[in-house]
Amino acid sequence: MGKQLPITKAAKTKRFLAALERTGSPGKAAMETLDIGSRGGKNLVASAAAAGTQLLNSIKPSLLEAYEKKGITPEKLADTNYELLHDEKSEVVQKALDTAIKVGVGGGYAAERTMNLNINANADELNKHRKLAEEYEQKLLSEISNA
Repeated sequence: MGKQLPITKAAKTKRFLAALERTGSPGKAAMETLDIGSRGGKNLVASAAAAGTQLLNSIKPSLLEAYEKKGITPEKLADTNYELLHDEKSEVVQKALDTAIKVGVGGGYAAERTMNLNINANADELNKHRKLAEEYEQKLLSEISNA
């Protein structure tokens, strides 16, 4: 049997997108279409998820370009969203708008921001602050009711 030719990136991407449409998950699509586990990874599910997300992220700029070529601009999205506010049967169109924004039309969605806050306090201090907060709240409520 002859040597197999390597699969091109375009063919890999096409297979991945077809599997993504069918499965709805970048990880499952990667597991089906990419050579996950050939390098001896321990956690195939995590490897597939990472590979699928990475491939999906590499595709997004080309989708953004396609939207721009079709004339989908931030202004058109805003106009359509404005019209949809007054339409009761807009679920499908809203999903299309959401997809365009996720791809990055008009800058896309803002990245999620998270913050962790650790507070170290002893119980006496905490009770003291709670008591002050309650007193202040009562004072505000009485001022509001007297106004």
